[in-house]
Amino acid sequence: MSAANERNEKTCAELVKDKLEGRLEDILPDFDSIENVLLYFSNYESGGLNGLMDECSLDYDDAMDRFCEENKHTKEKVEAQAQLFEEFSEFVWDEDEDAILEYIREFHQERMSEMPLCIGKIDVYRIDISTGGPADFFKLEWDPDHRCWTGGTYHYQDWFDGAVEYLNHDQAEQIAEAFCIYPEG
Repeated sequence: MSAANERNEKTCAELVKDKLEGRLEDILPDFDSIENVLLYFSNYESGGLNGLMDECSLDYDDAMDRFCEENKHTKEKVEAQAQLFEEFSEFVWDEDEDAILEYIREFHQERMSEMPLCIGKIDVYRIDISTGGPADFFKLEWDPDHRCWTGGTYHYQDWFDGAVEYLNHDQAEQIAEAFCIYPEG
């Protein structure tokens, strides 16, 4: 099935859920194991474990020598056999987890600073009309940089369900005025 056909068969809510899941994985990666760290690192840099260790100012050859001596293996055998290399990776993680995590978190933060097109601030004013069940309220969005209402939402929450309707900037401005909301700044 082509990507276009898949998009046509999913609802917008399903597409948004999938997109959010992917964004959250990008923004909040799981750095709980050396495998996850290496997978993340390899998306941006080459060199695998050796490259990661180099970036962390860790000596790959020294760690390999210690691992080989402790486990009675040769470097060539460890690098040739996936299972042994995985054990070596775990050995490095056990010895240098703090240094690796410090580096990868800084590395990730640099990548995240490149992701957004812009970061803006919007003040949200919530106007509760009723609480309990059902409840309803408005959320009006004020842009302090441009000093204008940008829109908002009306929320209705029944006992077991809820819905949201979007408001344009004119509606948001009129509702704010009706409730005497005049932001400063």
